[in-house]
Amino acid sequence: MTTATSNKVKALTIWQPWASLIAAGIKQYETRGWTTSYRGLIAIHAAKRTVDTQPRQLLREPRDIAKLPQELPLGAVVALARLVDVVPSEQLMARPGFADSQERRLGDFSPGRYGWKLEIVEVYDPPLSAKGKQGLWSWEPPQSPSKPQPSSKTKRAIPLALARKAAQKLLAQLEPHCERIEIAGSIRREKEEIGDIELVAIPKMGERMANVQPPAQQLNLFGGAPAAGGTLTEKYSRLDEELTRLVEAGMLLRTPPRGVQARTAWGPRQKKLWMGLNEKLGFIQVDLFIATVSNWGAIFTIRTGSSDFSNALVAYIKNRTPYRQGGGSLTYSPTGEVVSTPTERSYFEHIGVPWVKPHLRDARAAQHLLRYQWPERVLLGMGYTDAAARAMMRQRLSTGVL
Repeated sequence: MTTATSNKVKALTIWQPWASLIAAGIKQYETRGWTTSYRGLIAIHAAKRTVDTQPRQLLREPRDIAKLPQELPLGAVVALARLVDVVPSEQLMARPGFADSQERRLGDFSPGRYGWKLEIVEVYDPPLSAKGKQGLWSWEPPQSPSKPQPSSKTKRAIPLALARKAAQKLLAQLEPHCERIEIAGSIRREKEEIGDIELVAIPKMGERMANVQPPAQQLNLFGGAPAAGGTLTEKYSRLDEELTRLVEAGMLLRTPPRGVQARTAWGPRQKKLWMGLNEKLGFIQVDLFIATVSNWGAIFTIRTGSSDFSNALVAYIKNRTPYRQGGGSLTYSPTGEVVSTPTERSYFEHIGVPWVKPHLRDARAAQHLLRYQWPERVLLGMGYTDAAARAMMRQRLSTGVL
């Protein structure tokens, strides 16, 4: 016997203003007196009751107030989040600077409680009416979380010069915290109108004290007891830390501005943010893709686009080479080994396709790539100024012998 597939997700009812503070990306930890082993999607439901607290008394930055609706919704699901961790309050309070942070003021981190770390996936505007319950309960959204309703307000095209200026300003703020960071996407391709800013970055890593005391009976790597009062260290992304600072300062948003419906992302490989331009143009979406030294060329190529060209390139790799493109890296199909592509040109060299200037990577080039043919303008753009060299390259591409 078969049963109908359900798209129910876990839900948590939270009093206001805490629910809207979570939906706005201002509050990352919801504190509870109990823990859970559950990890995954969780609907943030605003209860019908509020606490006697004004948001203005809680927020350090006045600009955070603008992220909240004028009237806090009650009895409704305001956002879909992902529960990624549950951390004892004692561990959170031991972290440097946490005791004096805004996050600390937005929750009850007294001993014996737990901080549920939430990452926003989607904000519901308008909120979806629902009746809440105590504890973790099941909620069935009106549609699958993986297929949000399309909206005409997801992106707004702006002139290239203005988008480039905004991208360069953000790049200058993030550059000290990156080993490398570059502008990709339609700005790099010099399109006249830009829908979003795309950046590719390799973060600098830092090291700090983890403030986790090993058990007294635990032995160190050499068989002896750990040093008295010893602490462990942990690595962290300096880029993530700077982005969090910019979000807390109100310079960037982690959730879509009011009236904009778009999926959020704050993962290890991609982060989605919104940057304010001016009162007339509002916000522009920022897509930040995280690379490593070994896969920089692959990610920078694919994220430069266009989408037609990148899709054609992936199809070419699959059909004409022993490689595969996926998960941000180029892999050798017979063994699954990741191929190092530290530069964009090395990526093109591996797959046997001449490097193409970004402004030529359009739908026309994609069609030629799928047919293994290249027009004069593209070959000239590659640097093949000699007619005989261009003829030889066209022959090699058409036969697949590279």
